Amino acid sequence: GAVNAGPAEARVNVLPVNDPSALRGWVYRDCDGDRKPDSGDLETSGLAGIVVVLEDGRTSITDENGEYYFYPIAPGDHLVRVPEWKLPERTRATGETHRFVYALTGGEARANFGMCVDVEPDPEEAHLRFEKGVDAETIRRVSESRPPRRIPLGGVSFDTGRASLRTEADSIVAVVGEILRDKPSLTAVVEGHADVRPIRTAAFPNNYELSIARAHAVRNALTERHGIDAGRIATTGFGADRPEAEGRDSLSLQKNRRTEILIYDLGPDADRVESFDPETLEYRLAIVYAGEIPLQNVSIEDMMPPGLSFVPGSVRIDRMPATDPVLSSVGDSTHMRWDIGTVERSFQRTVRYKARIDSIGFDGPLVNRALVRWLDTEGRAVETRSTSAPVRLGEWHDRNTLVYRLGSVLFDTGKADLRDQAIPTLQEIIEAIRGLDAGSVSIEGHTDSRRIRTAEFPDNLALSRARAEAVRRYLADQGGFDDDLFTVRGFGASRPAAPNSTAAGMQTNRRVEATVEGETRSTPAANAGTRETVIELRAGAVEIIIREGGSIAVPEMTSGAER
Repeated sequence: GAVNAGPAEARVNVLPVNDPSALRGWVYRDCDGDRKPDSGDLETSGLAGIVVVLEDGRTSITDENGEYYFYPIAPGDHLVRVPEWKLPERTRATGETHRFVYALTGGEARANFGMCVDVEPDPEEAHLRFEKGVDAETIRRVSESRPPRRIPLGGVSFDTGRASLRTEADSIVAVVGEILRDKPSLTAVVEGHADVRPIRTAAFPNNYELSIARAHAVRNALTERHGIDAGRIATTGFGADRPEAEGRDSLSLQKNRRTEILIYDLGPDADRVESFDPETLEYRLAIVYAGEIPLQNVSIEDMMPPGLSFVPGSVRIDRMPATDPVLSSVGDSTHMRWDIGTVERSFQRTVRYKARIDSIGFDGPLVNRALVRWLDTEGRAVETRSTSAPVRLGEWHDRNTLVYRLGSVLFDTGKADLRDQAIPTLQEIIEAIRGLDAGSVSIEGHTDSRRIRTAEFPDNLALSRARAEAVRRYLADQGGFDDDLFTVRGFGASRPAAPNSTAAGMQTNRRVEATVEGETRSTPAANAGTRETVIELRAGAVEIIIREGGSIAVPEMTSGAER
């Protein structure tokens, strides 16, 4: 039969996807643990002064009715919790202390928590908790070799298409010679560069040959005219691969026709560059207060020791930008003060600021002490004991870079199979990787300019990469290292270390170079030099009970507080 249906109506509410959500809840008395308010309703069973934390670090403190609120929050899943270590004295959880909730777009999620106060709080007492901490977990003081001094010889040092030094370069070469003579620990790398215009002559079949020939001309001038040992000077040519200027105008071409001398100091007394990672610390100062006793003229005061500097404009109060503190000098330290005003009932305030690390000594931690001060009803100053987040020194780490050049004798001509003569050098590299706690190993293959075209290696690029891969495979297999430790590249004949015009030059260019970068570790007691330092950070807190009138009744110390 037929079915007759009457008119129907459906209502669809469309919410914009960018409409934020909210999270609301109550912390209530539930001493019997039945997940229901002991007095029958939330409003009369609420507990004030309980800290509630969202997964993104935001905090809320319950009001006099036990209610907390987060807005805005993103739609979706959230984790909200009550940290037990932040519960007031005599308060304990009787149910879950964390809840997963789902917030609809534009909606309001709910999550409640049951607690029990074993002894009812004295209405003539208030609780104050003050914390100090640092957001970063570790800091490193990095000490590494100073970058090389770079001395350029511009395009006017050579005639176009030639590799003979012009007299205009003599004064610069003389300066470099004097620098190298005065300090025997210095070494130099001469880099040759060419412009983009192709060259093909009997002397220089390509720009790579021209660039390495120019580098050799500088090296020869240093050794023959200024008496520098040739073993202290390396050469390499990049052709037109590393231009200094863009464009093909005459000025750009002249800038790119250049030779650069890089001077390294690898001696034991070489200068090293010190820096900190990160360069700044972010400190956190937090007050949580619950009670009916008003505190007047409340301020947070922080004493920053030598070695730290306040970063202007870095202050955030409850995640909002705020004015800088009142700064004053006390000896070598910096005193900072934030005026809070009157504090009463349920109150919380979080101050964050950044400090730049200027120096760290080895004779003890950097201790940045902070406290809360206020006036009692008689106008007398009252303060908490100080709490701190000390910065301590851990292991030292030396950063080092070792370069190994494996010559052509390690491979047969046109082959990528390692010969037995390669084993001692490769074993030395394995020991270096282990000893340095290596962070990376770069392996680069190079060939001379003679062309190759076989079924196995269609060109020099393929041969150079295959040789580099053979070295990587041996190091990984024999040393037991992970493959992701290595980077393998082949450059063919594009980066000669010597001119290919002689048999000796071609042999120098048939090479594999392995660069090992890593660290050595030791403890501060075993060293007296500059190292990379791991710094451990701890947070501290102090919790007190305040009696009527604003004086401290029972001070209680927790981790990190100063006695």
